[in-house]
Amino acid sequence: MLRAADPSTPLRLALHSPSGLLLATVAEGSPDVLLWDTGSGQKWQVLEHQSVRGVRGPQEGSPVRTAAFSPSGLLLAVAGTGYGRMA
Repeated sequence: MLRAADPSTPLRLALHSPSGLLLATVAEGSPDVLLWDTGSGQKWQVLEHQSVRGVRGPQEGSPVRTAAFSPSGLLLAVAGTGYGRMA
């Protein structure tokens, strides 16, 4: 079983970019996406969930449910309850 940065937390999802250079991971219940450099194994960036004004429903801390890279690998779509944007 894959684990998140915290070894006691299971991953909800892990996916490679089309180039294979990045790995996106989401820990179970986490509102954030971690991007890893597959060559070095180092964390490259953390995409943090930010609430958006005017969006109704649960926002802050809403977990990521799914994600997908675009075919070019330049975009990462993220979906979950109350998602507005990732920074």
